[in-house]
Amino acid sequence: MELPPYHKPNWKTILRFTWMNAKSFLVRGFTVVAGASLLIWTLSYFPHHEFDTSFLATAGRFLEPAGSLMGLDWRLMVALLASMVSKETALATLAVLYGLPAGDGGTSLLGMISGGQGIKHSAIATSLQSSISPASALAFIFAVFFSIPCLGTMGAISSETKSLKWTLGAAAYYLGATFLFGFLAYQVGLLIF
Repeated sequence: MELPPYHKPNWKTILRFTWMNAKSFLVRGFTVVAGASLLIWTLSYFPHHEFDTSFLATAGRFLEPAGSLMGLDWRLMVALLASMVSKETALATLAVLYGLPAGDGGTSLLGMISGGQGIKHSAIATSLQSSISPASALAFIFAVFFSIPCLGTMGAISSETKSLKWTLGAAAYYLGATFLFGFLAYQVGLLIF
């Protein structure tokens, strides 16, 4: 097998290639998280402009029985579903669902969307600590960790395998791992906490 000739790296080319890929990733990431946050907010506001009767609350309450096995309420189940779009979306979804106000020192993506002021991370932590138990928080972390990495990954599996069977199999594997490890983490969390 003949190897191509090796050359000394051209730093200008490397830096340009790195910048283009990083910029593309940031633009796509911002678009996905911003779009998902906007969708979550819209679903939490309509049809009657009340959070408790919104489309999102209705869908979340439908999922709550499955989440109760992991100690997750309907808000955490909605955030878990949103994390399947991209993992970063879970935090923005939690901020929308818990109605966190904009702060003056944070730099989160949701804050950038809402006009430049960020959500303080301490506000998210305080709100979540008062709303969920440590065992439920542990289960949520494990569930998000083992859930579908993102829709892009599922698209890549479909594109590479060219098989609906493999794609659905991978999705079933991730969903099974999500519930299994979320349930186990919740049970261990109940023993520890």
